[in-house]
Amino acid sequence: MIKSRNIITGRLLLVDCCYYRQKLRFINVYNAPDRTKKMQLLKKMYLLEIGFNIILCGDFNIVTEATDRISNVEFRESRRESKLLVQICKEAAVRDLYRVLHPHTIHYTRFDSLTKTRIDRFYISSSIQSLKYDTFLTDFSDHMERRKIK
Repeated sequence: MIKSRNIITGRLLLVDCCYYRQKLRFINVYNAPDRTKKMQLLKKMYLLEIGFNIILCGDFNIVTEATDRISNVEFRESRRESKLLVQICKEAAVRDLYRVLHPHTIHYTRFDSLTKTRIDRFYISSSIQSLKYDTFLTDFSDHMERRKIK
């Protein structure tokens, strides 16, 4: 059984499936840089977590910890979108896969001339076993590519 829904076209995609009798919901996010649009997308995510094991991934355009960012501008933990993403993940009982695999490593997925950030993320339900993955710099994007380690 596979069912997909575009919650916000081009920004929030849901795919539900059953794998070995386990209900899985894949949620792909491509969040806008605009704060208002970020908040709109995050508020829609509250409806997405009921009754499924979740794999939530994508470009969130949100930094949730000071260690996930290097910039001349100081990180403000009080940003509403950052707090809301942390709250959604906590309530949905999903874990930041990178932090599960690398609790003390600092790594960035997006680069420009002034800033480095970890805004591309994978979150998984606590009941899902963690898979190892790595990131690679590509020449066609300002983000890192992720690949499963064999």
